[in-house]
Amino acid sequence: MSQLRDEQVTYIGEAFLAMPQVRRIRWATKMPAVMPQKLLSDTRVVDALTGIAERGRRLGKEVMVHTHFNHPDEITAITQAATGKLFDRGITVRNQTVLIRGVNDSPAVMGVLIKRLSFINVHPYYIYVHDMVRG
Repeated sequence: MSQLRDEQVTYIGEAFLAMPQVRRIRWATKMPAVMPQKLLSDTRVVDALTGIAERGRRLGKEVMVHTHFNHPDEITAITQAATGKLFDRGITVRNQTVLIRGVNDSPAVMGVLIKRLSFINVHPYYIYVHDMVRG
């Protein structure tokens, strides 16, 4: 989503909302974690996302953003402002953490990450654990 223009967000969102079998739309993006300034400066994209979320609610469909914060140090005042903007617009943000050896694989680090996510109104959702495969 970080590379999409507002009209693309609207076009894609409207297309999915028009499908009766689609009940939930999850916009997967690292934007809140790695490019939060776009959420703060690109009002047209946030407005487009807000419009899709509002239309989804009227249709009884969930529209949310899924992002990836993997370490508590990724949560800064800028990310808090960006996720706060989405929260103020009524957009649910969920986090999908990737478990990384030596980075966030301890209960202490994960505990801090979960607490910091709660302070910026981001729901912890998934923790991905990689399976080793040959090749």
